[in-house]
Amino acid sequence: MELGTGIHGEAGVKRLRLQSPKESAQTMFEKLADGKKEESVVLLVNNLGGTSQLEMGVMTGEAVRLLESKGLKVERTYTGSFMTSLRMVGFSFTVLRLG
Repeated sequence: MELGTGIHGEAGVKRLRLQSPKESAQTMFEKLADGKKEESVVLLVNNLGGTSQLEMGVMTGEAVRLLESKGLKVERTYTGSFMTSLRMVGFSFTVLRLG
């Protein structure tokens, strides 16, 4: 598993052993979720092209649970294939702070 892979398959920042969805979300949000308690956010989960809808649903659920456990309020989620890379298997998270 590669963390931080570029959209065109560029090398990521770190290679890891294959992780469960829960572990994957925890690893990714260690870097992303440093918000203030009670802060409202929008979560975008992008399918890189080759990830099944079932896997996307599981990852979205894990991400929402993790963000909420950190005290963030997830106002909305967007899950889909917004920016793909030739059916690459994987996903990306984007967290947007609301004003």
